Amino acid sequence: MNTVILYFGADASFEDLNELGYRRRNTNFMRALSELHEVTVFNVQYAQRRLCVQHHLDSKKRSTPQKNQVDITITHWIPKGVPGSPIINAIINRFLIRRKMREKFTKAEPSIISWTYWPQGFDYWKLGWNKGQMVFDADHNIVEDPNLSATQYADRKARLKEAGDRSTLVISSSRSMNEWFKESTATPTALIMNAVDAMRFALKGDKVSESDGKLTIGYLGTFSKWIDFSALENFIENHPQCQFKFGGKAYKLNHEDQNRLNGLREASNTTWLGDVPFADVPAFLKTIDIGLSLYQPHPALDVNSMKIYEYLAAGIPVLAKPNHAELAADFDDLLVLTAKEDDHANALKKCQQLKTDSNWNAKRKQFIQQSSWTHRAQSVLDSLNPDS
Repeated sequence: MNTVILYFGADASFEDLNELGYRRRNTNFMRALSELHEVTVFNVQYAQRRLCVQHHLDSKKRSTPQKNQVDITITHWIPKGVPGSPIINAIINRFLIRRKMREKFTKAEPSIISWTYWPQGFDYWKLGWNKGQMVFDADHNIVEDPNLSATQYADRKARLKEAGDRSTLVISSSRSMNEWFKESTATPTALIMNAVDAMRFALKGDKVSESDGKLTIGYLGTFSKWIDFSALENFIENHPQCQFKFGGKAYKLNHEDQNRLNGLREASNTTWLGDVPFADVPAFLKTIDIGLSLYQPHPALDVNSMKIYEYLAAGIPVLAKPNHAELAADFDDLLVLTAKEDDHANALKKCQQLKTDSNWNAKRKQFIQQSSWTHRAQSVLDSLNPDS
């Protein structure tokens, strides 16, 4: 039987994502769902009323890259605040979505599952569908955010509780987030880790040397408040014989951390590329020997970065600071963990040895094969329909 996933909370349309790239958990899950057998994904995007009308008028002219990928828009047909508008808007948007389904499925009506990402995706679900089975993906611990004011914290908790209460299943890659839902709602939870599209990193050939034979240590990702800049400073300062290569941009850093980052950019053994386009990430990883993961320990940071999966998929050993107690086990003991400065030299040596270790590489390949987005997506659908 055909299944339709109504996905609420993607960053862009399928059409645009082909250009922008599938960078985040939400869009990777959405694409993976569309690649499963007999599954079609309707990517439900919000648009202003005029654009939404135009989109539906032109819908037969528009096409998406894959037959199991459908872009569709919803809107507030009745302005917010008008009595009865939530119910009326949901009825109109459901009608338009169902009309598109009938164009796609002319013989038998498919089963329908909604998938919502973050509170914003849940809000769009209430506007556009508001019924039936629904998966809520919180991603990581978004309730214990130190940047939230007291008012924002109360609002976040209320919205997450509502999303949990309305869900059939809550998923996240954070144990602490799932524990919060278990304490706050009666809805089942599942720990669904991040993953990787290994085919992106199946580039042939050896490392591309750009540093005169020096050991190249790299980091690719956002420079946010979660990065341990002190540990990063120590690495760069204490290993002048190594070349450090960074790709990514700063995000909402406080004044102190921004100054530290600016100082690091002055170091002679560093290279800074800024934001690396999605399509160029595999080539970037071919130029480094060791991947860094230096996140600070925090109750809300018991999550595993997508970049670690990408390092491993590219065959790169990972030197990581243990930001939570389960990090080693989550990656099947494939990472080299270092918590103290005096361990760094030994950790670097171990990483270099792993690169050519046949047992480590065999274990790494098996781990990556089991950590695909399609594997994760299928596991969620299986938990919703355990007897299918």
